[in-house]
Amino acid sequence: MVYDFDLKTTDTSLMATVTDSVQPRGREGGPSGDTGARLAPQAKAPLEGVLANVALGNIGADLVAGQGIDQARAAAVARGEGPAWGIAPFAAVTGTRSRYQTGSHVDLSGVAFMTGFAKRVETSMMDILAGVFFEAGFARMDTHNSFSSGPSVDGDGRSSYYGGGLLARLDLKEDLLKGLYLEGSFRYGRLNSQWQSDDLHDAVSGRKAEYDLSTPYYGLHAGLGYVWDLTESLTLDVYGKYFWTHTEGQSTHIVDDPWSFDGVDSQRLRLGARLGHEFCRQVTGYAGAAWEHEFNGKARATTYGLEAPAPSLKGDSGLLEAGLTLTPVEGSGLSLDFGVQGHTGVRQGVSGTALVRYEF
Repeated sequence: MVYDFDLKTTDTSLMATVTDSVQPRGREGGPSGDTGARLAPQAKAPLEGVLANVALGNIGADLVAGQGIDQARAAAVARGEGPAWGIAPFAAVTGTRSRYQTGSHVDLSGVAFMTGFAKRVETSMMDILAGVFFEAGFARMDTHNSFSSGPSVDGDGRSSYYGGGLLARLDLKEDLLKGLYLEGSFRYGRLNSQWQSDDLHDAVSGRKAEYDLSTPYYGLHAGLGYVWDLTESLTLDVYGKYFWTHTEGQSTHIVDDPWSFDGVDSQRLRLGARLGHEFCRQVTGYAGAAWEHEFNGKARATTYGLEAPAPSLKGDSGLLEAGLTLTPVEGSGLSLDFGVQGHTGVRQGVSGTALVRYEF
């Protein structure tokens, strides 16, 4: 908290009186002018831990919309023996080390995975894929805030999530619509976040600032794409995907100060293209690029009716990706999948996937 004072002098004394501190200026209104109690810029730091939680949830959404649906399709196709296809298990996992530019920055290192069952049905006009899944993720966060008018604040902690959801994809096969596909997913679960900072502490007791939050999340993604068969072994997939993730708000205390965290909405649009190539019957690969824009991703909170400075994930990011699928022994049911993604912009860093799949 930062306070303004009125100073009065006499011949023998100096008197300081706090002004306007009874009616703090929060988002609900309050007195005008630049007087009274207000939050120091360092009050932004606890909100960086909230954004780290949202970022981890978005990594989970990317996994579902990317490797998750790809692995579900591959497993369901391998089980196919006619117009109706059996239920097939699938799994996907990714590891990431990323930095998010939030006005300051948040570093996130962790892993996310999902597993579930998928069923594919083929008709003369379309292929339909549907699946259910369980998901979870774990990460370590490091937050950093620097200020021109005061000391820097570093923090660290852990973030995790667990939940489940549904996924689906529809591939059309008729005439001019051949190659067009629609996809989507819905997710619901719980996000947990632990954050602490030795740079923010109570001046009397020495207790450091920390919190432990647990909040529901839910979200969806929808995608539209078109796959061109450029040659017998080369394809081009052009797509657009929309992601929405919402985390609920929560109230807590930080060193006995009451904090009220708002819910956070992340809305992202991704446009990209991917080239796929079949090198031989046992080796396939892909390479692609995409642009992504985050429309919102702002974390807000108040304490004593005062609104803290709000960090945000809003902005643009670029993505480059490449991967291989290997079948060491043709017809054995064993396949190896490897992939890597590089990010630049608001999100910077590298993600990787590695998966061994065996079809009985």
